[in-house]
Amino acid sequence: MKTIYIAHRLFALHDRLLAANLAQVLQQQENLRPLFLPYCDTDEHTIVVPQKGKYLFERDMERLSSLALLIALLHGPGYDDGVCMEVGCAYGLHIPLLFITTDFLTYSFRSESRQFLFSDPLFDLLDATIIRICDPLPLPDNLHMPRYQAFGSSHTQTLQELFRVAREKALQLIAQEQQQKILSTSRQKQVYIEPSPYSTKSELLHLQPDIERTGWKCYIAQRFQQTITSTEEAARRDLQQAKQSRILLLDGNGPEVPAGSAFFTGLGQVTQAKTLLYYVGTQTTHAAGREKNARNLMLIYGCTTLASSIEQARELCLTWCSH
Repeated sequence: MKTIYIAHRLFALHDRLLAANLAQVLQQQENLRPLFLPYCDTDEHTIVVPQKGKYLFERDMERLSSLALLIALLHGPGYDDGVCMEVGCAYGLHIPLLFITTDFLTYSFRSESRQFLFSDPLFDLLDATIIRICDPLPLPDNLHMPRYQAFGSSHTQTLQELFRVAREKALQLIAQEQQQKILSTSRQKQVYIEPSPYSTKSELLHLQPDIERTGWKCYIAQRFQQTITSTEEAARRDLQQAKQSRILLLDGNGPEVPAGSAFFTGLGQVTQAKTLLYYVGTQTTHAAGREKNARNLMLIYGCTTLASSIEQARELCLTWCSH
């Protein structure tokens, strides 16, 4: 039986509580079961296995490979990189997407008037159903509450409304019975390069001459470049070019792996494109019972390989181009 998967940030109590409250509302509808809630339904806080991070990745991928719906909680401006990777997997499998956001910001680029709901314009273009409720609902005037209690209650009421709308939209998407299939696109001898939006000088750009000398084409993502006139057009082109490329070079530098690089890691995972995640940072994360990770475990195990220097990235990419 196909599952409804709730993808959410899970490193803090309030993130897990938000997802749990959503799951509680959804599971009251028979047509919205079974549900899968990461961390909770993998018993992450109690399970003891060798290489716990790899085990969790494999369990999540098993469920992602057979979903009825993926619900992603995306609150900006920075998105959880594991969630973005899971969105990429679901998109590649043509699984319906439901995005939920309470972000009161919108995002524009350069001097354009167009505003996007998500900080990476790519996510506005994934044919997802989007629910955005960001302003707290007013409480009745006859409720006499202390100031901060009233402030909290208005937000709780708004979240309940958000969950109600999410349940309705989820039921509609499930009723459509969309057929799951692997994204089919003819792949070319092309390397797609996704620079980090946190820097205009990604070292991956230095690999373009070496790649083109092998006879492969090279495409550099354009949606964050200053010279592009239309961000929406550039984002559509980036998505299409990535789907057509056999190799994806993805800059993973930043506070987290940038949303686009994480998304394309997931897309490559299910469409058999080779993905190289480039990360030169020195930070390592630790969690009880897990092996240490340089980046989110979904990215570490989801990419084909991780490169920690530009020389290593060049060698690996040229090796792939030679086969």
